[in-house]
Amino acid sequence: MDNGNKVIMKNGLLSLSDWLEFTLKTGFDETSPAPYTYALDLMGYSVDEFTFQPFGGFGYHEKIVRRVGSGEIKVYYHGSVPGMGIHVVISSSCMDDVLKHYRDAHSSATPFSDSAYEMADLDSTVFLDFLAMICEFGSVTRLDIAIDDIGACYFTVPEVNQYIESGQYSSRIRHTEYLCSRDNGAVSGDTVYVGKRTSDFMLRVYDKQAEQNKKRASQELPLIETPWVRWEMELKGDSAVRACEELLSRKSLAAVGVGILAQKIRLIHLDNVRKARCSTLEKWNDFLSNAEKISLYHRPPAPAVDRVCAWLKRQVAPSLAAVVAAFGGSVDFIYDLLSSGSGRLSEKHRNMIQTYWGVQPAGVMV
Repeated sequence: MDNGNKVIMKNGLLSLSDWLEFTLKTGFDETSPAPYTYALDLMGYSVDEFTFQPFGGFGYHEKIVRRVGSGEIKVYYHGSVPGMGIHVVISSSCMDDVLKHYRDAHSSATPFSDSAYEMADLDSTVFLDFLAMICEFGSVTRLDIAIDDIGACYFTVPEVNQYIESGQYSSRIRHTEYLCSRDNGAVSGDTVYVGKRTSDFMLRVYDKQAEQNKKRASQELPLIETPWVRWEMELKGDSAVRACEELLSRKSLAAVGVGILAQKIRLIHLDNVRKARCSTLEKWNDFLSNAEKISLYHRPPAPAVDRVCAWLKRQVAPSLAAVVAAFGGSVDFIYDLLSSGSGRLSEKHRNMIQTYWGVQPAGVMV
């Protein structure tokens, strides 16, 4: 059965989920001796499929690990501060193993001596159902989406670097970098980076053939002869959350992957003094199948009464207390402030009041 984490696009490219991290926060007691069993149950694993480690990580005191080939599934628990929950890291080569266990755990027997997976709806996949489960009990903290060009039919890594160095691209991302590794003088791999590792979004374009052949050579396996370029987007924090929301809404890994990439960067002809007005390379449009752009920007919420109160306590209270003390303890100055401020409420303030009360409060002119 297709788990939905690998999708062949119309132009022959492969879109896939390459890395996943999430944190579970509800439904369990994180102070219990074995909170990790909750995460394992949700994923469909048993404890005996994991090994205990003598140390944790990410601020957690303990972890258990399952090794699948060269990859690992790590479950961190017993955080150093309350409320950290359980953190799960799934490396790229383990995604199929996780989704298989999740699918098997949510399958039921049929009259035909087989089992059937119970999908959330007809448009869903095992991968999307797994993401929905995470969102129900916690949140995604990192999600990598990759686009594989097996055959290098569109761009090689040096070509991408040439476009970047010559300024033939349009993007709001400032930081770019090119790294080329050599063995005995011969190029053994190269990577173009767009964005920083510390940000919520970073794009890596690298020679997947070279990377895989290094591993295969060490294992004395036949080498891959076909060129292979991977476009890998590392999404963290709010960007990972927004990407997950788009996936669950659009029900298409391919559309979301190319849509995010189309929004972040565009390869162009330098035919206008303003890059935003330059025409797009035809091959770039073909590469992304003329995808609809998907923005991961999330507009900050309007100021809320609770947030304003916290700000007043943190920033204003000391100065206000000093003024009152200077006036001999009189609070007349505060009443003057309230009187002056009530006549200067903006639309933003009126909306904040209405949101807090749900309806227009009596005695307040909004």
